[in-house]
Amino acid sequence: MDAKQDEDYDETPSEAHDFCLELGGLNDGTLIFESGLARILKKHPISVKRAVERGELPPPTRLMGKPVWTAGSIRRHIEERLESEARYRRQMEERMTRL
Repeated sequence: MDAKQDEDYDETPSEAHDFCLELGGLNDGTLIFESGLARILKKHPISVKRAVERGELPPPTRLMGKPVWTAGSIRRHIEERLESEARYRRQMEERMTRL
């Protein structure tokens, strides 16, 4: 991983808390443009693009030629990823107990 990619993962607990508070305070239908999401995440817009490429954020749609999400779509994506990871971990634990 190069130094530029490292900054995508450099997050303090305070930044994560701020992100949760800000995103959680928005209505599901609130539009968030890429620049706004970058500001909420305290990351560069390129980092937002990379997070989409890695599947960490849902793909945006375009509005007026710019990438945009709804607050609800971001929350749902994160919740689905968390549920998927929890299912995977349960499956792995079940397999390990059978061995």
